[in-house]
Amino acid sequence: MLGKPQGVFDLNDSNLAVGSFIKRSDASEIFQVRDDAFRDLSWREISGVWVIDERELHKAWYDHRIHGAAPPGGGKVGVDELVIECLLRRSFPRCIVTRQVRVQRFWMDLKVESGDETVYIEFDGPHHFTVSRYGQPHDPRIKKKKVEDQTGIEVVNWPFWINRCESNVRALFDRHVRGYGAIWSAGQGALFGNFIFDDAADLIEQFTCRFNAVGGDGYGYFYGPNTRGRCNPEHPIIKKIRDGKAPRSLLLPRGYKDETRWLPPARG
Repeated sequence: MLGKPQGVFDLNDSNLAVGSFIKRSDASEIFQVRDDAFRDLSWREISGVWVIDERELHKAWYDHRIHGAAPPGGGKVGVDELVIECLLRRSFPRCIVTRQVRVQRFWMDLKVESGDETVYIEFDGPHHFTVSRYGQPHDPRIKKKKVEDQTGIEVVNWPFWINRCESNVRALFDRHVRGYGAIWSAGQGALFGNFIFDDAADLIEQFTCRFNAVGGDGYGYFYGPNTRGRCNPEHPIIKKIRDGKAPRSLLLPRGYKDETRWLPPARG
């Protein structure tokens, strides 16, 4: 991964370029607009590439500062869903992707029809697993089961620790594809040890195995750096744990059985 800018996502190399900075050329494809649609935004240069933090991009979209972009849809759609939709279009050019599909009282983020196969995708950010400004989360498996029972269509929960990348998109329709996971956010609230569910370890296993993204030794590779041949940054919490400034229990979900399965390998 020599020469790859650290922390910069790349649509053309989505399996290996992990990060939350979006390239300007990728932003045009993600939002399906011309390059000059972003003329009012502030961009920064990283290793010769013009990028923007996706949180700034999200805010600009909701503030209607991306000229010609489709409206965000009442606050239900985020940049994550747009990136996944873009990757779907690339991987399955003939697929049909519909945003915000209603199934009785539930709204599903994406409905994807590819050939004779159909799945719903629910993108689950950190607030689906931890207490946040949104309050106490509901177990996402409840909605999954109810919608599947009502429709007979599989609901694939795409949690925030599953990379937005080509392999994970392909894994939606091919169980043999090996997916990727990573956690690189600087925030401590989104760590596995903060998940509120008593069987959080089982939940993480279920959602991650759907993408075939569990490593041979578990989940340690999620925290980087440069794991599985990727240009992914190390999560800042790892240094804090190694320096004795944070407990390693932050990485251990409730209900875990084998501690080593959840921790990055020790250095040296």
